[in-house]
Amino acid sequence: MNLKAANDLLQRYLNNECTAEEKKLVEDWYGHLLETGDLQLSAEEKLVVKQRMEKNILQQISGSESDAGGKVYKAQFNWRKVWWAAAIVVALLSAGLFVLTDRTETKTELAQNNIEADVQAPESNRAVITLANGQRVYIDSAINRQLLLPGNMKLVKLPSGEIAYELDETAAGSNISYNTVSNPRGSKVLSMMLADGTKFWLNAGSSLTYPVVFTGDVRKVEITGEAYFEVAHNDKLPFVVAKGETEIKVLGTHFNVNAYHDEKELKVTLLEGAVQVQNGKEALLLKPGQQAEVETGIKLVDGVDIELVMAWKNGMFAFHDASVQEVMRQLARWYDVSVRYEGTIPVHSFRGKIQRDNNLSVVLQILAEANIHYKINGNEIVVTK
Repeated sequence: MNLKAANDLLQRYLNNECTAEEKKLVEDWYGHLLETGDLQLSAEEKLVVKQRMEKNILQQISGSESDAGGKVYKAQFNWRKVWWAAAIVVALLSAGLFVLTDRTETKTELAQNNIEADVQAPESNRAVITLANGQRVYIDSAINRQLLLPGNMKLVKLPSGEIAYELDETAAGSNISYNTVSNPRGSKVLSMMLADGTKFWLNAGSSLTYPVVFTGDVRKVEITGEAYFEVAHNDKLPFVVAKGETEIKVLGTHFNVNAYHDEKELKVTLLEGAVQVQNGKEALLLKPGQQAEVETGIKLVDGVDIELVMAWKNGMFAFHDASVQEVMRQLARWYDVSVRYEGTIPVHSFRGKIQRDNNLSVVLQILAEANIHYKINGNEIVVTK
């Protein structure tokens, strides 16, 4: 069966217009593929085929989407738990075989070269804590044992896997000292708990500076990059996250801060509770589902897609009308690669989700689907139109 016939059959199946024989063919075909895995492709090639064809099938079903900035490309299909998923999978795999063998030699060779020069997703955490005395502690080397710190503090690994500070009662009166935890590019997300019980998750290419023991009338930390916070409630001791002139003040709540230096705006997204975002003399109170975008002023955004914002913490890349540059900045941090553009930067928008544990070449297929050429030279991605 060729590509056109497979798509025609799929469309009739979705519209419930198949004959009994055609319906049985689709479902038997699907069952056979599931049972035997009878596809002459590697596991990685099957994944590439699937992600390529998800966009094509969506366009067959609902038509392509576009906006003023160029075409919009969807990277992942959100599967529904209904019978016609079987037909879609069959079409993905069968049409994918056709696509792999029917592209031009240049494109096929490019895809093979990319896989050969691949970059793997981070497999471990390479975070390091810089103590007040300048000593650097690599978390992975101390993760299975307690680490004694100045001021009667201990750094331990909890049963949940989190890294946490444990405070002895005798430490309450200690002089304040600061630690900085840095999670470099190309490192898995770090989960930690501060001495007050506040939990935070630190994305790749991010850091947090904090006091080992919170004293005085405020719990203040400083951020670079991106972190999600679940702040331990304390009416008498507000929690403040600072980045330059911007401060986020809370009592106890859940929120995300994206403060990468190479992003246009600092973004604060509230999931639960309430936060006050202040930039200079301007201040804004957020409610759950709202986002503050801070540049020269503060812009309020309602109805934020929380799943999109929190994708990084949940092991996903998620894009909504993202430019090529936005996509590449996320990839550069996660895979610890640099990006170079040759010629004019392509103008396209991307939507969808892709798991972050994929190799780089698999994720880059979203560019290939937009007819944007790329190659991987060591730890550099070269993007051309």
